[in-house]
Amino acid sequence: MPRVKRWGLCIMLLAILLLTPTAMAAPYWAKPGVYIKYAAMRYDPYIKYMVEKGTPPRAINTAELMYLYRGILFRIYAKNDTNVTFRFLGEEKGYMTVALEIAMSNVTIMTIVRKDTKIPRFWDEKQVIWEKIEKSHDVGFLDCIWPQVKLKTLKIRKFYRIRLSDGTVFDMNGTAYGHTILWVNTTNPPVPGSIFGKWEESVITVYNTSTPRKSVMTYYRKFGPPIRVVLFSVPGMNLSQRVDSQRNYTLLSMTVFGPSGSAIYDPSSGMVIAPVAYALGIIPDLRAAGIVFATFTDEHSAYLAFAKRDSSWASGLVLYGTNAWLGGVERLPFPKPRTQSEYVFYASLLILAVSVVKKARR
Repeated sequence: MPRVKRWGLCIMLLAILLLTPTAMAAPYWAKPGVYIKYAAMRYDPYIKYMVEKGTPPRAINTAELMYLYRGILFRIYAKNDTNVTFRFLGEEKGYMTVALEIAMSNVTIMTIVRKDTKIPRFWDEKQVIWEKIEKSHDVGFLDCIWPQVKLKTLKIRKFYRIRLSDGTVFDMNGTAYGHTILWVNTTNPPVPGSIFGKWEESVITVYNTSTPRKSVMTYYRKFGPPIRVVLFSVPGMNLSQRVDSQRNYTLLSMTVFGPSGSAIYDPSSGMVIAPVAYALGIIPDLRAAGIVFATFTDEHSAYLAFAKRDSSWASGLVLYGTNAWLGGVERLPFPKPRTQSEYVFYASLLILAVSVVKKARR
């Protein structure tokens, strides 16, 4: 092959590579200014149904969180509506900064500490209904107390980052926590056995993925048959409050055999429409913000599922609203002035044309 023609082919291949869009883990709608809001709503018929079935009222909550704040682990319960909002603030060097806000109402906070411990306060004092302290009666922890606070409302606002190239979640100090729960690649869903999230000794892997035949309803709108990603907890969970250098008090201990939770996604855009569809929720996006464990119960959809045997609704934490455009692949106008890769493309065509002309003359 003539040298000119070989060079022309090489430049053509280079141009094709330069003009081919880079495959990014982030979907087209993940842009600064976008918000996604989820809800777990209180629903009195559900509460009545569960009490009639023998569940004590204290165990019926829209949200249960374990929040690590300044070295102290707090248990948080919400009885009324809970909203979880993710806001994409800005992109820099391939990382998206995200603001997470959890807004709850009718909230109880508690923890266990030594009597001489000064408790950091992350709530608005104007929202306090009552405060009390109970003595510990646990053997080995008799020098400890159980502070409790009742609030009208509570807001937790934290920041974290998502690496757009692969969806990895980082806290603001750079610690990685696994893949974001907010989206999946619909053409290449997570494979069984892959790690979805991790924190200390707890690892969350993908159990399987499936596509149910039924459409699913949310507070935002109805979606087509979703993609369900079922998660598996290994080896379980043990969350302890460090009382002092010698002692830890276990606040939550769970051993899960089999699937431990799932998330469901819009099949067209890849956006999560129910981050925690059932069971426990170990979410990298929340862990990066200090929420080391969370469960959510949208009581309206739970009532339909349990009392009415109606599974048409998403459950757990349900999509409530978003300003993201979920219509499909975005069309971008060709940038002006023209890009360098375009010049390479046309130069390669010119070289090929010259080589063809020379060959014809010979």
